[in-house]
Amino acid sequence: MRVSDIDIGFENISELFGDGQTNFAVWFARMMDANGWSHPRLVAMATSCSNGKAWVHGSQANSLRYGRLKSPGPRSFAVLAYLFAVIDAYQKGDMDEFMPDMSEHKKWIQSAVILRNDDDQPASIGYMFEVFCGWRNPPENAIQRNFTDEQAAQVTQAAGKLVRRLMAANNMDLLDDMPRLKKNFSNDKAGQDTFGLVVIGQAEWSNEDLDHNVICLCHMLQKVFKQDLNAEELMNDLLKSI
Repeated sequence: MRVSDIDIGFENISELFGDGQTNFAVWFARMMDANGWSHPRLVAMATSCSNGKAWVHGSQANSLRYGRLKSPGPRSFAVLAYLFAVIDAYQKGDMDEFMPDMSEHKKWIQSAVILRNDDDQPASIGYMFEVFCGWRNPPENAIQRNFTDEQAAQVTQAAGKLVRRLMAANNMDLLDDMPRLKKNFSNDKAGQDTFGLVVIGQAEWSNEDLDHNVICLCHMLQKVFKQDLNAEELMNDLLKSI
């Protein structure tokens, strides 16, 4: 089955769920960082949009940001979608009598970046859920981070060291066990070959492909080494190690 630009089959649906959590986390975190919103600030704005009902909590916002929330409640996404629609209307001067008074949040919303769909409209409930479940990707460039070439090289080196360290700890051999690692890294032959070279320190992932390869690395670590780490957490760990 094909939805949006994603092929969905019974063999990859679990991975899509994981990828969706990661993509949504990056998308959500970039918005929060761009606006300088704290989790309490987001909660306060969402509460204003739900007539005082606390359907979005700080713990939910934190878990969404770091890709740890597996099953967000529909009301939480509904209130976020409404908040984005209200902010969009506020910025365009299209507020109506049915929308909440956002005057106390003026500083935080007048030029805020919000989650938007492929047509640059505020992301709907359905759009956000599809991204979260991995059934669609966010808009192009929405989750692509701007690493420098030097950072990409350093993250690649850190990734190779991590794999070698785990192999040594599990009494695995670089030659004998590499085919298993490659198979669980990707179905793409070129990607497998590059990964093998990365592990032995003879290749680097490009800036543009770094996020994708870290996601593939995360899948491999989960399958082969039973690591309880999502791709966003893995990327943060690799960045901290450089």
